[in-house]
Amino acid sequence: YAKNLKKYFHAYIFEVDDIETSYPLILAFIKMIICPNHYTNNKSCLDCNICHLIDEKYYEDLKVIESGIKDLLSKMNYELYSLKFLKRNKEYTLEVIVDRDEDISMDDIVKVSEAISTYLDEIDFSDVAYTLNVSSLGIEKPLKVEKLEKYLNRYIYVHIINPIEGNNSYTGTLIDVQENKISLQIMIKTRKKIIEINKENIDKCTFAIKF
Repeated sequence: YAKNLKKYFHAYIFEVDDIETSYPLILAFIKMIICPNHYTNNKSCLDCNICHLIDEKYYEDLKVIESGIKDLLSKMNYELYSLKFLKRNKEYTLEVIVDRDEDISMDDIVKVSEAISTYLDEIDFSDVAYTLNVSSLGIEKPLKVEKLEKYLNRYIYVHIINPIEGNNSYTGTLIDVQENKISLQIMIKTRKKIIEINKENIDKCTFAIKF
């Protein structure tokens, strides 16, 4: 399902939730408007040279940037968290949010931005002027429960499914991670307390700011 289909002069830009499931529909649409035989029956012929080139992803005007950016980031040990092409006040922005297990500094963002910019120039991404905005998730980054051992001694927020001692959430220092549970050191006024939480009871974890 292409939730946003935008046409910029001679280009169509698709924004989709899942490229794997949406790609066949996108190809069918592209073939319908590009196939030289579509004027005769109002649909692509599926058998001409251009239709075959599109199926094989060799048609020069067809550019799928998400997979390319994912590959680029993977080589730099990052993950692509979000990719959006936005229009605000008649100005266009390609918004890229990246993530990795380790902290991401401003210097890291600059290096990633330069790499993505070079890639987009190489594939001639768009004839429309746009701004590339690369950022990381920052303090609200969701933490994967299966990787919590990487964040030992970090201050985190944990939202749970079934309340513990009447509370649905806790904020504290992650002091232990075992196979099925974690231990969180919290403060109750001036007193320290250890809360044990089963991993299957965790709904969401993020970093937290300690005041």
